Amino acid sequence: MKINGPINEIKFRQFSFDQFKNVRINNLNTNIKRGQMIYVIGSSGIGKTTLINCMLGFIKNYKGKIYYNHHDLKTLNLNSLRKNISLVSQDTTLFNDTIYNNLIYGLKNIPTHEKILKLFNYFKINQNLINQKIVNNGANLSGGQKQRISLIRAIVRRSDILILDEATAALDVDLKKKVYQYLNQFHSNQIIICITHDTNLINPNDKVIFISNDKTICTSFDKLKQNYPSFQKLN
Repeated sequence: MKINGPINEIKFRQFSFDQFKNVRINNLNTNIKRGQMIYVIGSSGIGKTTLINCMLGFIKNYKGKIYYNHHDLKTLNLNSLRKNISLVSQDTTLFNDTIYNNLIYGLKNIPTHEKILKLFNYFKINQNLINQKIVNNGANLSGGQKQRISLIRAIVRRSDILILDEATAALDVDLKKKVYQYLNQFHSNQIIICITHDTNLINPNDKVIFISNDKTICTSFDKLKQNYPSFQKLN
């Protein structure tokens, strides 16, 4: 089945996965709706990226259900689903062309140069780099530059779902704050899922999925800090 129309909601029902060493996703039940930003947190190797890989259909042998717009993921055409999702990971992939062509590749509605340059300015990239040629998957760029270019590429795509998997790990604290502020302010019509270790950037009322050895829960960050000792041990 192909996805028709925008994706307005993702639902997890009794979702579990424990097939990999140390991965412990236990009975996750939650809804993520358009307009929400949700954070996925937990210790390294506990299953945060595995959760995303299940959502994208790369891993199929999970227990329970994942729904997109009330449709079971396992019944969906994955190509049509993934066209509605932008993923920015810690390991950035860029091709050997100009930065500008990397940003607009595959877009039907190409943003103006002016809009892209505004994003360069906001994320502190030298505007003169827009026509610079990338070589060897960005060997001529710093790690922070590559991550910022990948973020801008995902931003201009305006997919229904934006997933950031440690996508700001190479940025300094001020830039990380600017990324989350920008997404909250200008991309409130998307579903945004952020995997991060930077819990100091999460606001008290933000929704979080916390994966630990004993349970997987979805709650506000404030309630997580107050009520769950396993999170307190993590920090």
